[in-house]
Amino acid sequence: MEEKEFRGKVTLMNFLCCVLVIWHHSGNADLFAGAHGVSPALDFFENTLTFAVIRADIPAFFMLSGYLFFRNFTWAGLPGKWRRRVRSLLIPYLFWNLFWYFARLLASGFGPAASLLGLAPVPADARTLIRAAFCYAYNPVFWFMYQLILLVILAPVIRFFLLSRWSSVLYGLFLLWVFLAWPALPIVNQDALIYYSLGAFWAVWGKEAVEREDSPRRALAGLFGVFLSLILCLLNLRTGRVQFLVAYLALLPQAVWLLLPLNAGEIAGKSPWMACTFFIYATHFVLVRAINKVGGRIFPGSTVAGFLFYLAMPAVVIAIVWAAARWLKKHLPGVWLVVNGNRK
Repeated sequence: MEEKEFRGKVTLMNFLCCVLVIWHHSGNADLFAGAHGVSPALDFFENTLTFAVIRADIPAFFMLSGYLFFRNFTWAGLPGKWRRRVRSLLIPYLFWNLFWYFARLLASGFGPAASLLGLAPVPADARTLIRAAFCYAYNPVFWFMYQLILLVILAPVIRFFLLSRWSSVLYGLFLLWVFLAWPALPIVNQDALIYYSLGAFWAVWGKEAVEREDSPRRALAGLFGVFLSLILCLLNLRTGRVQFLVAYLALLPQAVWLLLPLNAGEIAGKSPWMACTFFIYATHFVLVRAINKVGGRIFPGSTVAGFLFYLAMPAVVIAIVWAAARWLKKHLPGVWLVVNGNRK
């Protein structure tokens, strides 16, 4: 697979994950509940049926991030990789955390907006400001970015254990212990470490397999992966065991990667909005909640409206975000680079 094709496939995969992220936060059964309460049909569709697939969004992001960091990794190139992550992760992370803190601060002090969106008063002090900036206190969806930054810092430790096959086996056994015992880990989440490390394993030991050309065998492997993911998902729903959950959330994105066409780069190249994934991720949550809350006020108790709002949400949010992105790219290109994680 040529570099351009690989990058296009990554762009398409990231975009698909962004669509799932929007759906992940688009649940509105409570907001469209009528006098008789939440619609069982709408609740089942949003929180059980589609949620089983949608929740593979963040695991896929972690695996892609781990793969891209360790792809073509050299110790001499580590400082450069860290510098690029400062621009693409740390600075946008701090910017958006502060942006949404001040937005919440202003909106909570404006009566109509606070009432419509159900916003509680926000403290305006140094301690709250620091928590907002570094601990995503008013930007909850950035828990993923927080974990990713920690994993990027820990990357040399992970790479050290992947220096040889024997040390890789040792690290794999450690991850297996984490997977089976599910102990509380300092700082990083267990599942985040597993997904990120899985991407690292593929980058170090399986790059040729990941970036191989399309073939019928590859497609069959992808279909089998989807089928096996479905079985693991059903086992998770039946037993509630976290191991089945993590297993199928790790397997499904890998299966989808095998099924993505080789011309994914052409698809991404003809669809420039697919390159706005960081901007979409940073802004979607507020848009989704605001649209659903307004819709719930206009169509109270309407299951059909809730269903349609849910299905249409990715298209609506991406259209709004893309309009804002085009304006920023044209008039404030420097700001655009910051808000989109240094991605043009």
